[in-house]
Amino acid sequence: MFLEIIETKFNDVTRENANMNADTPAGMMMKFASETTKPFVDDFLLSPEARNAHSQGYIHIHDKDYYPTKSLTCIQHPLDKILKEGFRAGHGSSRPAKRIETASIIGCISMETVQNEMHGGQAIPAFDFYLAPYVKLTFVEELKKVEELLGKIKPVKIILED
Repeated sequence: MFLEIIETKFNDVTRENANMNADTPAGMMMKFASETTKPFVDDFLLSPEARNAHSQGYIHIHDKDYYPTKSLTCIQHPLDKILKEGFRAGHGSSRPAKRIETASIIGCISMETVQNEMHGGQAIPAFDFYLAPYVKLTFVEELKKVEELLGKIKPVKIILED
């Protein structure tokens, strides 16, 4: 297996993980670790029933090489909840967002924080949908500022004749 990793490029072994390039030295080291860890998981961490179900194809253990780390993998962020409630992470925290600028930054920080703590794909489903209320809040706030600068603007009725 290890000679395949070193000597062969662009095959199923080196292209198994879309998040890692096994052609680079660091990628090869990760692939060596991955291929060494999978038998360890089979031999020491899985029950005989789970091991058999996996080997027979009844179940699939996604990223089995990360199983010993107890790391989560491939997650979608609940950005709507994070924006409404704020969040606390290791060395910092955030209050709930009130403007689009803050909501955007919190979305980026959330993604970065989680990516530093786990592996695999990260996603924020419906990113634009979650940010839409903050676009509206910011628009209304900015419109009020303009109204204050210009004085209260009376609405103009436009009548269209037939």
